[in-house]
Amino acid sequence: MKSKWIMTALVVGLMAGCSSSPKYTLTGKLTGIADGTEILLVPGATHKDVSPEDTAVVRDGTFKFTGDVPEPRFYYLRVNGYYGGTSLFIENSKIELTADVKLEDTDGRKWAGFENVQVKGSPTHDLYVEKMKFKEELNAQYKAYMDAGADILSQTNQAKAENNQSKMDSLGKTEAALKFQREEKAFFENVNSTYQKAFSDNKDTWWGPFLMLNVMSYFTPEQQPWFEQFSDEAKNSYYGKILHDQLYPKSFVGEQAPAFSLTDEKAEKISFAELSKGKKYILIDFWASWCAPCRKEIPNLKKIYAEYASQGFEIVSISIDDDAEAWKKAMEKEQMQWPNFLDADKSLSNLFNIKAIPACFLVDEKGQIILENFKSDELEKNLKTFFKR
Repeated sequence: MKSKWIMTALVVGLMAGCSSSPKYTLTGKLTGIADGTEILLVPGATHKDVSPEDTAVVRDGTFKFTGDVPEPRFYYLRVNGYYGGTSLFIENSKIELTADVKLEDTDGRKWAGFENVQVKGSPTHDLYVEKMKFKEELNAQYKAYMDAGADILSQTNQAKAENNQSKMDSLGKTEAALKFQREEKAFFENVNSTYQKAFSDNKDTWWGPFLMLNVMSYFTPEQQPWFEQFSDEAKNSYYGKILHDQLYPKSFVGEQAPAFSLTDEKAEKISFAELSKGKKYILIDFWASWCAPCRKEIPNLKKIYAEYASQGFEIVSISIDDDAEAWKKAMEKEQMQWPNFLDADKSLSNLFNIKAIPACFLVDEKGQIILENFKSDELEKNLKTFFKR
């Protein structure tokens, strides 16, 4: 009886020990990083701005993450407060990473460059490096044709800077310019066919959807056939579901606008309900200072606002700028007469599933979204009809 009790206690103890121990350990050794620096572990291939999953502090040039993943997952390692970083696949194993890090501050933009990165202990990461070789080849091709056309590009850019249209037209007819155009077109055709082959070669596993998420910046309905070629296993995988949501975004038309609050340039919070109170129609406009099409639409929105604001029309502009000063500078230049806010943590753009900007939503007085993703001419046409009712 006593021996049976001892055996049971040992089994329970072993089970407890197993359940409390982490399933992966990621140990990193970095040069160029001061002790006390925070390293962020951020989920990758999500096509969203997501918060770090974990934070580690550098001690004696090293850091450590521990945890478990249900299956191999892609992550970014970033230095807190800096852009850039490196990536790797984490799986439940003992993983070691070494890298040389160069921290730079250029015009107020802090950048962490990871060089000589080595990852050991993750077979999935090794396979990832192998599968991504096509991207290295494309990068080499891009550099080759850009280097070959460096001279004509320099001359053309100089003419643009001088606003010399005659010189630009003349340069555009030269053999050097025509050759560059041919090579550029051929390169992007090759990119398209290379991407399609890589996705097709991996159509039966989660690698197919993952590669699409990893190498493509944005998606359009034109890529839906690429997704449809994937096996059911690939489509229903973790990355397959993320990709599906990107390619087949949910429409908000007919739904109630989600409740949210915003922070203005004075760091004061206000709810969307307060902003829309007493208004018949509210335009929610996502934009950024660096977005040329967004800036181009502002004069049109000013014209529409001047005509319909007194009748109960409001605009709420939400910038997705990473740089608050760039946002404030753009507002000062544009002089928009309606409420403006900064979506610093991208929580609102994620809430509205923003894939590209400008992105617009028109909300009625009942709080229902009645139009989405339209341009100013369509907005003006609809408002003209709405206010005649």
